Amino acid sequence: APLERSSGTEGKGPYRYMQAVQELMQEKAGIIRTEELLGEARDDLRALKAEAEQIGMAGNR
Repeated sequence: APLERSSGTEGKGPYRYMQAVQELMQEKAGIIRTEELLGEARDDLRALKAEAEQIGMAGNR
């Protein structure tokens, strides 16, 4: 089930990913950006998305 905690995801809650996305966007997709940095940002976001899909939430609901 999507909300069940997967093994190996301890300490990787949703706020960690939110912070990572914010930092990534500031560093690579800010006002001053290049095609190369935007490509890196895209790849990094894809990796974060794949990792975030593995997180779960504690609880029985």
